[in-house]
Amino acid sequence: WSSGEIAIRQEHLATNLLGTQLRTLVTGFQAVERPPRVLLTTLPDERHGLALDMVSLYLALHEATPLSLGVSTPVREIAKAAMALEADIVGLSVSLAAPLDDVIRETTSLLNELPRRVELWLGGAGARGIDHAALGTKPATSWGQIDDELRRWRGAH
Repeated sequence: WSSGEIAIRQEHLATNLLGTQLRTLVTGFQAVERPPRVLLTTLPDERHGLALDMVSLYLALHEATPLSLGVSTPVREIAKAAMALEADIVGLSVSLAAPLDDVIRETTSLLNELPRRVELWLGGAGARGIDHAALGTKPATSWGQIDDELRRWRGAH
């Protein structure tokens, strides 16, 4: 839609149809739970969720257990869900539309509420400009980085 070739309504329909198919594929992997348990969501005011569905399927195919909350989850609810679901990792999808200052502020708040054993991974194009080492997060902005982080996590656990 950004180039004007399709209308927003068409982009929304295509995104919704693709998301439904991805979620359907993930259900085929839910019979077996394998570590790590990865809670996926977006920060408040983030409405782009297709990446969550794509990463859920990718994690399932790579023998992890994805748990998706969908989009626009309040920080405190993300932390409560991580504890209630015994997540090992919280994965946040950050789009380019997300203001970087808000992402850093909300991510810092989330890190303060999460148990220390729970890692915070940031993915999406909006997470590429973040200094992950300084923030205390792990980069997951490409399939290769997700693979690397899964290997590192499994090696440590």
